[in-house]
Amino acid sequence: MIAVWGYPKTREYGSMKLTLYLFIGSLISLIGALAMYFAAGLHTFDMLALEKAGFSLAFQHLWFPVVFLGFAILGGIFPFHSWAPDGHVGCPDRHFDAPGRG
Repeated sequence: MIAVWGYPKTREYGSMKLTLYLFIGSLISLIGALAMYFAAGLHTFDMLALEKAGFSLAFQHLWFPVVFLGFAILGGIFPFHSWAPDGHVGCPDRHFDAPGRG
């Protein structure tokens, strides 16, 4: 929506930055989830079952930062929030002077 109807001066930059950050955050989170899936050996993504999987402390120390980083990017937590202002600036505005509006 940003790329099509956003503010003309910043819509391409904002939409591309938003897309790249969300893709990278999702990819990092997916890698962490797959690591838990394969390490548990339960062949499920059920969090209640994975809670009882008994991951080693070394595994937890290795993969928690990865999963946290992915969700920090997706959630826009400082300092991984630089995509948010550009996305908000480029987003469509109801006051935008579009054709057909008086």
